[in-house]
Amino acid sequence: MPETGDPWELFLGYCGFARDKPGFDTEEREGMLELARTLRRVVEAARDEGEWLSPLVESPALQPSIETIATPLPTPTTIRDQRWLRAWIAEDRESLRRAIAAFAPSGAVASGAGRDDAVARYDRFARAALSRGAENDAAAAPSPLLTFGSLFNFAIDPGELPFVRRGPYRRLAGILGWELLESEDPSELYRSCLELARHVSSRMRQAGIPARDMLDVNSLLLNAAALHQFWAPGRRCPESARSRRRKDEDSSYLSICAIYRDEAPYLREWVEFHRLAGVERFFLYDNRSADEHRDVLAPRIEDGSVVIREWPDTRGQIPAYEHCLREHGERSRWIAFLDLDEFLFSPGGTPLPEVLEGYGRFPGLGVNWCLFGPSGHETKPSGLVVESYLQRLNVPDNRTIKSIVDPARAVECRSVHQFAYECSDAVDENGYPVFGYHTKSVSFSKLRINHYATKSVAEYRMRGERPRPDQFGSPRAVRLDQVVDAESRFGERDETILSYLGPLKEVVTD
Repeated sequence: MPETGDPWELFLGYCGFARDKPGFDTEEREGMLELARTLRRVVEAARDEGEWLSPLVESPALQPSIETIATPLPTPTTIRDQRWLRAWIAEDRESLRRAIAAFAPSGAVASGAGRDDAVARYDRFARAALSRGAENDAAAAPSPLLTFGSLFNFAIDPGELPFVRRGPYRRLAGILGWELLESEDPSELYRSCLELARHVSSRMRQAGIPARDMLDVNSLLLNAAALHQFWAPGRRCPESARSRRRKDEDSSYLSICAIYRDEAPYLREWVEFHRLAGVERFFLYDNRSADEHRDVLAPRIEDGSVVIREWPDTRGQIPAYEHCLREHGERSRWIAFLDLDEFLFSPGGTPLPEVLEGYGRFPGLGVNWCLFGPSGHETKPSGLVVESYLQRLNVPDNRTIKSIVDPARAVECRSVHQFAYECSDAVDENGYPVFGYHTKSVSFSKLRINHYATKSVAEYRMRGERPRPDQFGSPRAVRLDQVVDAESRFGERDETILSYLGPLKEVVTD
């Protein structure tokens, strides 16, 4: 995609890119259709004076986050939106019921039927909100009103009516030069947003983007608004000169930064595995270890590939990452920030530096976890970690990422999973933006991180008593029952990493 040009061309180019994503239906469509079905039932129950409140409260519309094993359902509302509607529920649920019931069609609704009544239905909802009193004036809370009013309309006809978020619509309108009507009449704003969505739909058809209906159009619109830094004029993040070259012979193409405590039994395997995968240098932060970790690492400390720094801070993980960026960023083209139970590699066996060459224009890369459970081991097995734990857990946590960062463009560490960059943001292995520290779906065909979150049952329990070095500093929450249950229900044998086993054994076996 070009970095400069007409905003509409850049916007439509990004939408075409986003629509081509293999997981588009799973990520953007299926969950929203399920939400529409749920809210349609709420509307019909409210009309018939049936049980409408519990389904509404339990829906994703009023939950911080809802996930299933197969498909992450959307959380379309903000905490502020949710508080607004919950306040209405607490103060006068009967008036809310009537307001929601007003969205119910009088008869069967075919696709597109009743579209012209959308503004009228929204207007009735807005008037009901306004009637609650000056302290709850809808004009003082236009965003929640727009969110829920459009959401109930969307539930009636998701193929024709968009779900509208005020912030994203305003942001996109500003970039594209489209004027939204900011009126004291809340229905005029909704009408203006409908016009923008329909104009976007028309432009997508003209551009040949295969948006099947308004649900596709609006998903692309909201996605582009949220991730405008990837396509809006002047917002792309160019590769810096410092990123493109090594400064001297002491520099590395790929390094790893990690903080650890009492990991001597695992350090050698972890370091040597990553050396085989293509990592050249390790910046390790010792968080008050009392074992023989330095003896284990002595050969690599001597040859300069491992650099250890004492780091006794109780909550030292993020400060350690920040220190690594400042002190060692000049010496690496890329730095991966991992834990000692995480193994980064390319499933096809391609050396990591060769894989990373394809991501030079991005400031960071988010790599998905592959979580592994005890794999039947009650106690520590005699074999290596990578050969002992082969039962992968197919759970939502695999959407979590860890970051490989271009230190020349990283600004700060936001969490142990994600970083802020001077422009743009991280992408997944397919070049799609990562928003936060989860991807919308899992992809690890080019890069993956095997995360041995438990190891054996005994080791998991022992580690559960050890304080974490992250910002919380509290002991790990040990929920072994959930892990074992997930392993039996959603686990599958995964031997991908075993292609490294032979060379690894040659290196680590004395």
